[in-house]
Amino acid sequence: MTVYDDLLVVYLDENKNLSKAIYFDNEGHVINYSITYPEKKITFLSETKPNQHIFRLIYSLLENNEVNTAFEISMDGKNFNTYIERKIKKI
Repeated sequence: MTVYDDLLVVYLDENKNLSKAIYFDNEGHVINYSITYPEKKITFLSETKPNQHIFRLIYSLLENNEVNTAFEISMDGKNFNTYIERKIKKI
């Protein structure tokens, strides 16, 4: 059996805006994110570092208590490829 643990901490920036997050997992990944709130979405965008992937995590509010979750990867910060995408429904 494989166990996968991860943690996403959302916190206030220096101006007390909810605009930062940091992600940890048991594989040693640490990702620093900035957060934006376009209409009916929450978008987490990782820091840009030379020769490293850029990650984007998007939660989109849908109808009927559903949320679409998409995790995307890019090398240039412009062209993202979807790594995994799922719909979640509250019941």
